[in-house]
Amino acid sequence: MKRTLLVLTLSLAGLGQAVTAQIDSDAKVAVVRKPDAPIDLRRVGVAQDQVLAISLDEAIRRALNNNNDIELARDDVKVNEALLRSAEGAYDPIISSTSSYRRNSFRGADAWNTFSVDAQATQLIRRGGGSVTPFFNTSRTGNYVTGSNGELKQSMFNQSSLGFTFTQPLFRNRKIDNNRRQVRIRKKILEQSDADFRRKTIDKIFQVQQAYWDLVFALSDQKNRVDNLNLSKENLKKVEMQIEDGAEPPLARAEVETELANREVDVFEAERRLSEVENALKQLILPNMTAAEWSRSLIPTDRPNLGPIKMSLAEAMTDAVNNRPELVRLKQQQEISMIEREYFGNQTKPRIDLNTGVSLDGFAVKAAQTAGDVPLIDVNSATVSANSFLLNQLNIVRNDPRLALGNVTGIPTVPNPFVNSPIVGGSFRSMRNLFNPSAANFSAGVTINFPFKNKVAEAELARVDIERRQVDTQIKIQELQVYTEVRNALQNVESSAKKMNSARKARENAEIQLQGEKDLFDTARSSRFLLFQRENALVNARNAEINSQIEYNKALAALQQTTSTTLQANSISID
Repeated sequence: MKRTLLVLTLSLAGLGQAVTAQIDSDAKVAVVRKPDAPIDLRRVGVAQDQVLAISLDEAIRRALNNNNDIELARDDVKVNEALLRSAEGAYDPIISSTSSYRRNSFRGADAWNTFSVDAQATQLIRRGGGSVTPFFNTSRTGNYVTGSNGELKQSMFNQSSLGFTFTQPLFRNRKIDNNRRQVRIRKKILEQSDADFRRKTIDKIFQVQQAYWDLVFALSDQKNRVDNLNLSKENLKKVEMQIEDGAEPPLARAEVETELANREVDVFEAERRLSEVENALKQLILPNMTAAEWSRSLIPTDRPNLGPIKMSLAEAMTDAVNNRPELVRLKQQQEISMIEREYFGNQTKPRIDLNTGVSLDGFAVKAAQTAGDVPLIDVNSATVSANSFLLNQLNIVRNDPRLALGNVTGIPTVPNPFVNSPIVGGSFRSMRNLFNPSAANFSAGVTINFPFKNKVAEAELARVDIERRQVDTQIKIQELQVYTEVRNALQNVESSAKKMNSARKARENAEIQLQGEKDLFDTARSSRFLLFQRENALVNARNAEINSQIEYNKALAALQQTTSTTLQANSISID
């Protein structure tokens, strides 16, 4: 019996040694790296030795200069600027010129031909809706006649005219016409596109702010977890030394290595989040995928703002109502509806236009001739024209001595009234005659257009009234939404500030608890498990504190976005 018990005891002892050896063997297998081995924190596509220190202000300006969304919004503004210039082009002066030649043939070789040049410039006047048209016209008409002796004779009539006409609407189109309507609407649309550009700019700045503070937190989180990992490595060194001295069983190594592995997992997870937020910031500030900064690590230089903000709900709401691009756009749409109503209301009126004109007219003529300049009435060519024939017959009768009366032996010959006359000549003579005192002419008249029914304008006016009421309703809806967002944003700032203070206290207490737990562990009154818990709790408390600071700064950015004071707060002006 004693032998059996002895054998059993020896067997159990051997079994215990075998189990201990097996545990020690497993523990040695579980070691994945030496305690002094550095952890691999390399990230895809990023060189560890290349860094780019960047401030929040620089990140915002890089985004505004390089971001493709901002560039698209900027191009929208430029397009509407071009459309406004196009609408204003209606008031550019228009110069036109027409030259023509016409020939009419009559009996055989007899013919008329006319050559004319008409030039004019038209200028619309913005104020009053009138138009003025200066003009200069000149024409030359030739008459080719075959004489009794078969000769082809030519007479010329030249006419020039210089002046202007002016048209002024008196009723319809006086206060507003289609051209002024289009220009005013285009200005409002340009202001809307500017508001859209400001909204996209504010949104993009907000995204950069969020990404920047996310990067600040990700770097802090990674640092805290790496520090916590280093604590495990220090614990592993101590345990190894204690195991060698026989103060700790080999099983203690597995406990420390397990915690070490768990903390490595946390570091790698922090590394993944860091890569994601850094890439998100790079996407916002870099122009394309070939930018050299993709291979560099971004290091934020700004720290979270911890100062309080003093802004009342009334002040925030006033800023939001005055600055929110959505409200600005709706107000501009409201003004567009008012312009449309003014125009179509004006189109329902009858049209009464005043038409006036002033001109200088000059004439010049040449008689039928074969060569050289000959007076219009050629007494030697009575067969050519009735005027020449009548003047010739009159002088024959007056010079006949048989018709002498009393002591009068003869009646003087009637002189040719066109010899040395100022109207005798060619085209240049007609132009010189423009400035003769008797060349001035004036005209005035009224054009009345009274439609029996004007269904188009009346229908458009009704449509505009409906759209204006819709815009008024949209403004009320948007104002209510803005008011809600402002209240939420202010509350978020206030709550974040309170959380920041509480998180700071929690971190301070976690540090005290960890130090106390270390003191207890060093005096063998606590376990390694509780010590690890306190270390992890401190890491979480530190992350919670920096996260509360990040949330506070994000809340400030959101308040700026909600009140549309982002541009002023970041000293950004938009041309």
